Amino acid sequence: MRASLRRAVLAAIVTACVFSGAAGAYATDVKIASFRSFVFFPVWVAKEGGFFERESLNAELLFFSSGTEMTSALLSQSVDFASTMADRPMLLKDRGQETRHLSALTTQAPYTLVVPLADTLKYGDIASLKGKRIAITQKGSATDVAMRALLRPMGVDPDRDLILLALGTHENGIAALKAGQADVVILSEPATTVPIDQEKIGKAFLDLRKGEGPSGASRSTFGTLQATEQYVRNKGDNVKRAISAVCKATKAIRAQPDQWVWVAKKYFPNIDDTVLRRALEGEASSYGSQITAQMIDSVSEINQAVAVIKRGYAMDDVVVSAEYRSLWNC
Repeated sequence: MRASLRRAVLAAIVTACVFSGAAGAYATDVKIASFRSFVFFPVWVAKEGGFFERESLNAELLFFSSGTEMTSALLSQSVDFASTMADRPMLLKDRGQETRHLSALTTQAPYTLVVPLADTLKYGDIASLKGKRIAITQKGSATDVAMRALLRPMGVDPDRDLILLALGTHENGIAALKAGQADVVILSEPATTVPIDQEKIGKAFLDLRKGEGPSGASRSTFGTLQATEQYVRNKGDNVKRAISAVCKATKAIRAQPDQWVWVAKKYFPNIDDTVLRRALEGEASSYGSQITAQMIDSVSEINQAVAVIKRGYAMDDVVVSAEYRSLWNC
C-alpha cells in the first residue's frame, strides 16, 4: 500500500473514532424504573435493541418490586422515568403530586387468574370464588383493583366474601399456589405461563386479556411510561426521545415477537425458551403506544368505584400534551 493511501486510510479510521466517541459523549444518561413483567417489555427492548441509544439516550433499567417503590423513586428524582401501571398518576394527583403518562406500553389489563391444576371450579365462574384465598401483589395495586373490578359486579365483596393475600410479587403468588396456601393467583406474563406450561401445577380460570369477565375488568388498567410534571417541563427533549424510542421498540415487537425472545431470556434466565416464546407471542398484540380518552376514563371510573382514588380524572389531567402525543405515531 502506498504511503499516501495508508495515510488516507489511517485518517479515515481516526475520524470515525473521533465522531463515534463524540456521539457517545453527547448521549444523555437516564434511569428508568421497571417491574419484572412483560407489561413493560417494550422498555426492555428499547434498551437492549438499541432504540434508546439511537435517540442519544444512555438508559439504565432499575427493577423494583412494586409500583409504590417505583413511584417513590420517581418523585425523589432517583429515576427519570417509571414504567408502571395506569392508576399511578391518578393516585398521586389525589395527594397533590403531579406525574404524567408519556405513552402506553400495553392497552388493556394484562392479568390472568390461575388456579391449581386439580381445581374443580367451573371456568370463569366468578361467583364461585367466594371463600377463596386469592393472591394479589399489594393492597391498592393494579392486581387488587382488577380483582375488585371482577368481583363486585358479580355480587362478591372482596373484603367480606374472600381472603385477599398481599404477597408482594408474582413469584410469591405462584409459590403460595404450589404450596396450597392460595386458591387463586392473579398474574401477568411471563408469570402466567410458568405455572401452566413450565411447572404444570396450574391452569387458567379467567383471562382479562381476552375480555373475559365483567367488561370493566379488562379496562381496569394498562402499562405506561411515566415521568413527573417537573421533569416534562424541564427536560422535554429527553421525554420526546424516550417516547420515540419506546414507540419504535413497541412496533418492532408487534411485527416480529420471536425476534425479541433473547431479551426476555436475559431478564428471565430460569424460564424455558419455549415458555418465554409462547408468553411473548400471546402478549404481543396487547402492546401499543396510543392512550385514548376512553382508556383513561375507564381506569378513572373503576379506581373511583373501588375507592382507590377520591375523584375522577380525564385525559388532560394525567397525560402529556399534544406536543408529545404526536410521537405515538412513530
